Amino acid sequence: MRVCAALLAGSLAGAAPLAAQESFAGRTITILVGFAAGQSPDMAANNEGAESAGQRLTSEPTYDQAARLYATHLPRFLPGHPAVEFKLAPGAAGLAAARQIERGPRDGTLLGLLGPAAVFSALTGAGGGLDPRSLAWIGARQRDEDVCLLRAGAPVQSLEEMRSRPSFAAALSPGSKSWIYPRALNLLAGTQLKIVSGYASAFEVSRALESGETDVWCGWSMGALRLRHPGLLRERRVIPVVQFTRSPAGAGLNLRRAGDLPAEAAQREAMGAIEAQTSFAAFALAAPAGIAPARLAVLRESFLAMLRDPETLADAARSGAEISPVSGGELQDDAERVLAISPAARDLVRLVLRGP
Repeated sequence: MRVCAALLAGSLAGAAPLAAQESFAGRTITILVGFAAGQSPDMAANNEGAESAGQRLTSEPTYDQAARLYATHLPRFLPGHPAVEFKLAPGAAGLAAARQIERGPRDGTLLGLLGPAAVFSALTGAGGGLDPRSLAWIGARQRDEDVCLLRAGAPVQSLEEMRSRPSFAAALSPGSKSWIYPRALNLLAGTQLKIVSGYASAFEVSRALESGETDVWCGWSMGALRLRHPGLLRERRVIPVVQFTRSPAGAGLNLRRAGDLPAEAAQREAMGAIEAQTSFAAFALAAPAGIAPARLAVLRESFLAMLRDPETLADAARSGAEISPVSGGELQDDAERVLAISPAARDLVRLVLRGP
């Protein structure tokens, strides 16, 4: 705790000169949420409208809950302590809000809570002209460690067996990460997963795993698994086999990284880009890219300070929200890596995300 306090104090001290110049006093900051109320990151990927999402409310973390957390606590850390509000602006998997941010004021008063489509639409051609480089990333709430799990007792019990014979993988809707990850494993790493979509929530999938209805689930982060489904791991009812993240997913698990599985360079490049989806699905906040560097720095520093604050952490814990912050610089680097992949890898990413 002393180390964390020292780091936070150093961060705030470094921000002080910027804060004096970049005050938001008397202003109102609006966070546009690119998704309908009740949409979790996995549900939000398939362009669901508000009515559809409303029929599929889930106890998993949702975008509007994240926006409420940000609006409640961010004012305490921004210079001038402005009011912060959020508005729902659903449409096209967050792209409708992203286009508003792209055209919005470049003074930090309009921000967007967006999803992976804000970056990956450039690869799939679904962006309607959105340039992902028109966004400056502020940070994300958590560092999701997404994994693929096998049901204990399923016909396949290892990655090698997933490659040698068919098994069933549960998914929410086509376009969700629970659909994208097994599809990527099939197309880029040689597995034989039969994807069954249409599950309403991760909790429904957990029941399907326990009943033997399905064999594989790709899409839980290790944090969510420990927080919301602890018995599955503790009682060894599931076996983590692959991680879709660059950092180690869970202490001592030593999981294979999806990006290391493909045999060919373009396939590895494509899988590495798909791994980056995890960062942008973790309640990532963005501003227009034309914002002044000093003001962007203040927003990034204030955002991280908020997510390290005991009051924010206590509020998040009450709602079951994970906090493991990702900096805006890290997100910006991830976006650049995705956009810089080779034409061959782009074609493969497009095939995984959209099909032939």
